[in-house]
Amino acid sequence: MGNLDFANHAGFSWYCLFLMFSGIALLVLAVLKKQLPQRRIVQAIFGLGFFGYGFYLTFIWGGGSYFVFFYAFVVPVMLIVNAFRGNATRRVPAQPPVGLGSANMPPVNLQPMVDPGPPMADPGVPPMRDPGLPPMPS
Repeated sequence: MGNLDFANHAGFSWYCLFLMFSGIALLVLAVLKKQLPQRRIVQAIFGLGFFGYGFYLTFIWGGGSYFVFFYAFVVPVMLIVNAFRGNATRRVPAQPPVGLGSANMPPVNLQPMVDPGPPMADPGVPPMRDPGLPPMPS
């Protein structure tokens, strides 16, 4: 089947299969409608790239040198985890904004501040001296 030779080049063969599997998994995730459109586009681009490069190496490539993208091992795992984590956070009911909660509350009666003037002493108590002043001569 193409360039897959598990007896002589097992690493290359597994790499090609992993590229194509990762691409298909990312394309399946991109089709799910539970995600933001930007994430779906990114997953579709990476999915097409991984599957296309894996397909090229498996069926079209004629030998020579090839690139091993270590991102092919990391990016699919990160995108799959991010997709499921994004779905889990989206399932939690959102708290209503603070401003919307005041619609059910009665209006607050705010009065303008009025200057009450100087403080008034209790009429039954003689005025006190300021403790910072020196004693008055008697």
